[in-house]
Amino acid sequence: MLFLIRADASFRIGSGHIMRCLTLAQGLEKEGHKCIWFCRRRPGHRIELLKNRGLEVIELPFYDDSQAENPFFIGGEVSEEICAIKTVIKSHSSDFITFISDHYGIGKDYETRLRPLVQRIFVIDDLQEASHDCDILLNQNYLKEVKYAQLVPRHCQVLLGPKYALLRKEFWEARQKLAQAPGPLSFSKVLVFFGGMDTQNHTLKAVQALMATHEPFSPEVVVGKEHPSLNLLRDLLSSIHDAHLHVETQQMAEVMLKCGWYLGSGGTITWERMCLGLTGIVIPVAANQLAFTQALVRDGYQLMLNHIEELNKSLLNKLANQLEFMRHKCMELVDGMGTKRVIQCLLN
Repeated sequence: MLFLIRADASFRIGSGHIMRCLTLAQGLEKEGHKCIWFCRRRPGHRIELLKNRGLEVIELPFYDDSQAENPFFIGGEVSEEICAIKTVIKSHSSDFITFISDHYGIGKDYETRLRPLVQRIFVIDDLQEASHDCDILLNQNYLKEVKYAQLVPRHCQVLLGPKYALLRKEFWEARQKLAQAPGPLSFSKVLVFFGGMDTQNHTLKAVQALMATHEPFSPEVVVGKEHPSLNLLRDLLSSIHDAHLHVETQQMAEVMLKCGWYLGSGGTITWERMCLGLTGIVIPVAANQLAFTQALVRDGYQLMLNHIEELNKSLLNKLANQLEFMRHKCMELVDGMGTKRVIQCLLN
């Protein structure tokens, strides 16, 4: 089968769309299928990351979303993108083509115009706001209210919840190691992560907030290579015992296994860490993280702050007392088999 993937990354919209599609694409290619990406160049795009992993990428013309009122706009005319997709389809012989969209700027109009060119349309969504003309829709978030009956065709198969979370194989493998773990890890080891971009510099503020508690924390800090305070973080962490900075790491699961709890943003890392029982304190940094983060807090999976400045010893004591209970709840919610389930659905 041929799979066409439309996703973007930028400083404004982050890299989560690209990264979860990358997980899916790697699984599909392992099964012997071909994936071709369509990505628009934006400030902070991740096209080189995809190409460096040997993936075929069709680059769409540059769009500067840095000052855009709606950063999720596709960045060009729909007709332009449909034409680019049509050109690629003509150059490949395939009996069955699936178009995969992980883009808030793509909705029913785009998909309806694309439909004559492909056999199936698969949409990855988080918002439950836009109407879609698709055959399969995935929302891997923790949902208390489902609105898709009014947003997708009747025939559309809807995959809902963390059961379908798109996790890389490394998280399933790391989960197996937990069976041999000696027991709860030290509370001093905390994973700090605020996404691959973190243009607002939440990471540095979080490390400073941990130090301000005067507790012996030894953070494992993960950032992207273009983090705005990379050198400051490196200098700060060098002064903290057993603290480490991981830049653009390919071993996130291994880093998580070292940590007793988490301090960071929501987003796709939520399901990665829950697969490994890593609960903690979440600070939503994007509008699409807020609803499911609040739902997970309400149902006892994690704690939440609105601002890092609110971090205090009372909240840390609350987390320490509830840590094991929440840890087991997280592992029950996310079993790490979501990618396999989604791929089975796409191949059936």
